[in-house]
Amino acid sequence: MAMIKNKKVQSGLPDPFTRAEMNALLNWLDKNLTDKDHFYYWYFEVAFWTGCRPSELNALRWKDIDWFNGSVIINKSRVRGVEKQVTKTHTAREVYLNDRSKRAFEALDAMKLSDDYVMICPETNEPFYNEKPARMRLIEAMQSTRVRHRPAYNARHTYATMLLMSDVNPVFVANQLGHSLQMLIKRYGRWLHGDQNKLEISKLNIE
Repeated sequence: MAMIKNKKVQSGLPDPFTRAEMNALLNWLDKNLTDKDHFYYWYFEVAFWTGCRPSELNALRWKDIDWFNGSVIINKSRVRGVEKQVTKTHTAREVYLNDRSKRAFEALDAMKLSDDYVMICPETNEPFYNEKPARMRLIEAMQSTRVRHRPAYNARHTYATMLLMSDVNPVFVANQLGHSLQMLIKRYGRWLHGDQNKLEISKLNIE
């Protein structure tokens, strides 16, 4: 096997939702999901405003939330019903909350579907086996609002690009996502300077 070379794979660009698309989806979820299903509105408020991976959200415990400091500790994941004491990148991190993500956690706390896990599947009243139930709700929202389809995972890309386009310090953004600064720049470089990229290329138009 030592003589066989690995095939090179081209990595695609992140495909985030715009802020307008995100708000359209969240508004639809808020207005159209009722009773226990309304949980999914708060689920995606957290997903869009923390940048956590679905596997990280599904493993989140109430003890991981620091209400006093307004942050959550992300140090494990839950995949196909199996909890792993590591994240995808084997990097624990502290994610700071803004007003919207804090309000979402407060709403989930008021629902208190469990004293242990934050995210409990409304259909089973058990911790999520996988991300499919949440994904199906977002697909329904995309179809209803005519927002172009993307995977639910792209809520994470949306958070990253919103931070960068708001001129948040890239080191802070990398820490929030659990990336190295080098990986952040490689992955999200086109959003790092917001509209500055268009200004730079426009210099070629000067005669």
